[in-house]
Formats: sequence, structure tokens, C-alpha cells
Amino acid sequence: MYRAHNIPRNHSRFPIETPIIFAKPTTDNLFSAHMRNISEEGMYFETQYPIAPWSDVYIWIEKQPIETHGGIRIYNFYRSKVIWCLQVGGSEILGIGVKHLNRSLFTSGPEFVCSICEDKIPLSQVHFYKDFIYFCADCYQQIENCSGKNRDEVLRFIEGNVF
Repeated sequence: MYRAHNIPRNHSRFPIETPIIFAKPTTDNLFSAHMRNISEEGMYFETQYPIAPWSDVYIWIEKQPIETHGGIRIYNFYRSKVIWCLQVGGSEILGIGVKHLNRSLFTSGPEFVCSICEDKIPLSQVHFYKDFIYFCADCYQQIENCSGKNRDEVLRFIEGNVF
């Protein structure tokens, strides 16, 4: 199917099987998949829906696994980059390898709330900051319009008040 360059892994992967849902950032459509293994840095899952390498993908863990291996913390949400997508055997199933960009314990499903105005944000319009701060387009634009030092202070204030 699709194949990116061979990228060496920095962390061991551990077998953890659990259902997940994922979405491409440019759409609000959700797709089902099954996670097969995970590491601090990435994840492997299988699905029927192709995703091109180097595209971003949002992933939600549907059920938290009862047991983790190797001290891996399982988060509710991951924003990841697809590294490769290959057909599994002769089936219609695709194996997807991703590298995590962001992760969060604070998202229980594919619904986001702006960290400033608290409006619900459609999946395709979420702007991420760090691992747990989400902005709608309007609030993101207001922050982007701030000068460098003021922008840093606003982001530091928001980060300290998200919890």
C-alpha cells in the first residue's frame, strides 16, 4: 500500500490489544481500528481505512487496557504522525505505524472544548498546544496576533489554569 522510509525505533513496543477510533484532521469522520502494540513513542494498529504516510491522525483509546507492559502509560488521546501503512497478508486489513506528536489524559472521546472560551470545537478545526490545551479557530487567532513576549505569557497563563 503506502510505505515511508525505514525509520529506526528508539523505544521497545509492547503488545496491548484494544479497540481504538481515529480520525484524519481534515474531517470529522471517525473510523474504527484495533491497536496491537504501543511504545512511549508510537503505536501499531490495524484497520480497513488507508492513511497516507506523513499525515496526521487523531487516536482515541475506546477502552483503557487493564494491564500495561514495560511501564507504558496509556493515554485517552493521541495526535500522531503516520509513518507507514501496509497491507496485512492478502487481506483487506491495513497495518498502520504511527509516531506520537501529542497525548492527553483529559479527552475521553472525539469531542474537544476550547481551553479559553469553552466552546465545543469540531474535530477538523482543533488547534493543539502542548499535550492538553485545545483552541478554537477564533481563540487561536487571537493568541497568534499577540506579540512574542505577550503570546508566551498568555500561553503560560492558560497552561497553568487548564486543570
